[in-house]
Amino acid sequence: MMKKQMFLILSVCMLVLMMVGSVAADDSSDGGVVNSSSIADDDQILGNDSDSNQNSAEPELIDPIIGVKVNYEYSDDVINPEIVVKDSTGANINFNKTIDPIFGHYIVSFLYLGANNGTKFNVSVSAPGYTTQTQQIAVYFNPNNSTDPNLYGNATFNMKATNNYKLGRTVTAIADSILNFASADQVLAITTAGVPKLNGVTSEDCIEGILNAAKGKITYGKGNLLMLRQTAVDTVDFAFIIKKGTTLKVVVFRNGSTTPIYNGTISENMTHTQWNTYVQKVGNENGYAFASLANAWAAGAHFNLLSAAAFHGHICDGTLGGYSITQALLKYYPPLQESGVGVGSPSDITSYKIIGVPGGSDDDAVMYFLDATPGKGAYIGFDTTNTGATTDILGIIRWD
Repeated sequence: MMKKQMFLILSVCMLVLMMVGSVAADDSSDGGVVNSSSIADDDQILGNDSDSNQNSAEPELIDPIIGVKVNYEYSDDVINPEIVVKDSTGANINFNKTIDPIFGHYIVSFLYLGANNGTKFNVSVSAPGYTTQTQQIAVYFNPNNSTDPNLYGNATFNMKATNNYKLGRTVTAIADSILNFASADQVLAITTAGVPKLNGVTSEDCIEGILNAAKGKITYGKGNLLMLRQTAVDTVDFAFIIKKGTTLKVVVFRNGSTTPIYNGTISENMTHTQWNTYVQKVGNENGYAFASLANAWAAGAHFNLLSAAAFHGHICDGTLGGYSITQALLKYYPPLQESGVGVGSPSDITSYKIIGVPGGSDDDAVMYFLDATPGKGAYIGFDTTNTGATTDILGIIRWD
């Protein structure tokens, strides 16, 4: 259809040129990118060089069509990959991507000026959790149809999962086999993955592995995936919790290991012995973080509160207080339309100004919910150490 439209446009343009007694030819000999949106642009297709003659050889707009088959290391992965096409000079090419309904592979088609039998294009395929691959693909005329003006090529990409993606999928599958997600009333996953590095790279792919392995049982939309904020040098840990009635059970993986370090109760009514055993294996910091977040989740805490608590590191009186303060503020004193005209000054475009005594857990809730950080000029802290003032002080000014 595209070639027919192309032929019609060219015919009309040539007819108009002959009627006015002018001749146009393309004076460019280099291959280039022509977008489908520019097909009707007479100047771009035919050129503006009035000195050229009609007999000069003109590069043609050819329609290369490349079949791209993408196989994933995990056959049950359903991922729409990102495809990038470049010519031999490294210039990006705009293209149309469709899916072959019969074979399930992708069809990439585009217009390219001067393409010919054997012209090569670099095609890259990337997908979350997988290593990007690039292949050089040559396109050829159809040997069985000499009247077909298109060029064809194809390639198969056997995508390899990253180690961190494999880790996320593996620990999720093991936790499911132990806890049986399908039998639970609710499922929760907590992980430090993201900023912490594992295998020399940040660990976001672990999160992608959790989502894909859980098959819809753990999703952002369900509010049952929490990222515990930690630093690049902290360990990559996972906690999978199920709720059955009033009972909470957890499987914990530490330091990027696929061997569970703890499998047992995490309920609020656990005995001192059970708690000591749990903390001894999991550690004090993350042990308390997992337990506080899990029990708040089981009690019905809103996902916004859980997210702020994960940002802070755990649920505590300070995070609860900060959450309550900010929600009341947003309800009764909502932010006004930002009207600052400062030249790029964050303090000119922030609705709230916070005056606080740094050191309280409520500070993190204010920063999380109100986007009020020192870097944006919205949070100002006072050192009141010598005055004996409590750290649980916040002053909030609605700025306009």
